[in-house]
Amino acid sequence: MPIARLPSQLLAVLALFVLTGNLFAAQPITDKLIDNWIASQKALQAWGDKHEAEIAKYEEQIDMTQVNPLDFSAETMLKPLKASGLYGQAEDIVTKHNFDNLEQWADLTIRITKIAASIEMEKAPGAFDTSEIEAMLGSGQIPPEQEAMMRQAIEQAKALRAQLSEGISQAERQAIQPYLPQIMQLMEGEP
Repeated sequence: MPIARLPSQLLAVLALFVLTGNLFAAQPITDKLIDNWIASQKALQAWGDKHEAEIAKYEEQIDMTQVNPLDFSAETMLKPLKASGLYGQAEDIVTKHNFDNLEQWADLTIRITKIAASIEMEKAPGAFDTSEIEAMLGSGQIPPEQEAMMRQAIEQAKALRAQLSEGISQAERQAIQPYLPQIMQLMEGEP
């Protein structure tokens, strides 16, 4: 069917979809965005220090053994803030640093930390080397219950390495690289 024969409503929907399609794509990581994120992270850390006891109560309620680190999401990250009633205060902080909401900030936090971790992983390629452990597993010297746990740890390490390697562009790596020392400090909880 030629485009001219498509109903005008369908054309309008298609045009809107094409024009807004880029709005749903991940926001490019720029110096300004990273600067805003670093400033918001520092402000949130200072705020979090004042509300640590309140937030900790709700963090303890989340069974982290049930949270797959490979599936960590903005929703998981923000759950303690919502449960504690402090979500609005935290959102006020991130909106002062040019974020639309906490979800946008949390998604960016996950992207930035993933890129930073990927860069760090490249610097230490042996960190995820499981060959020695795998060799031990084949020796028959390890009890079956320990072997099962070790095999699971190996699979998680491989999955984490794969996740940290995929979906990151060279442009994102280059954007993060100059900020890496600051980002690593923030990831370690230092202001």
